[in-house]
Amino acid sequence: MDDIAREEPDAVITEPWALVDCAQSRIDGVAIDFEEIAGATLLRARRWLETQDGVSARRAHLIIPTSWGNVRIARALSAATYASIEAIPVRAALLLSDALNSSFAKWNYTVELSNKGATVSLIQRQQRTLTIISTRVVLRVDPDDDRIDGFPSRVANSILGLRDGHRPAHKGSQEVLVCGQGAREIVAECDARRLLSFPVPAQAIAETAVRLPLPSKTDTRQKNDAM
Repeated sequence: MDDIAREEPDAVITEPWALVDCAQSRIDGVAIDFEEIAGATLLRARRWLETQDGVSARRAHLIIPTSWGNVRIARALSAATYASIEAIPVRAALLLSDALNSSFAKWNYTVELSNKGATVSLIQRQQRTLTIISTRVVLRVDPDDDRIDGFPSRVANSILGLRDGHRPAHKGSQEVLVCGQGAREIVAECDARRLLSFPVPAQAIAETAVRLPLPSKTDTRQKNDAM
């Protein structure tokens, strides 16, 4: 596949979910709907699970980047429908906030890292309920060099900005949970600011989603900003 992508880049999509902002994309000159492109990845995963476990995998939680709005979420759900999956969207910040068994802080600051930047969210924990209070997006200026870019420092500033913008967050235990490539650089910057922080592997987020109970078929409603 890598060889084909190098020789015929117009015929291969290496990151189908990155096309979520486009209703259609052209592949080798043919216009194809996003739902079909992304849905093919879900369909392959569903069939693999059904083959491995011998059970139906047609209901699932769909992990959604916290920065996504309603249009992107709707397209993701349409892709799941294309794959014959009844999907319940869950924002990644909520899963990241609950990914470590040792984490019981009242206030969590989650950092989702990507090639474009970071999504920083303030999460409140009340008993067993997690609620997204506020979210900020920090863009990378120079994706090839975070140090020159000052990216870790700007992420830490965003965390402090969320805290300062929500007075109740000044009281109670706090943790910073970081996931994605370059997490350790963000953790090091947070440590230097005396912010208790931990890197979280992406697998832990997926495992948290697997543990979530699926709503009954008569009530599949779920708020995107709480869990």
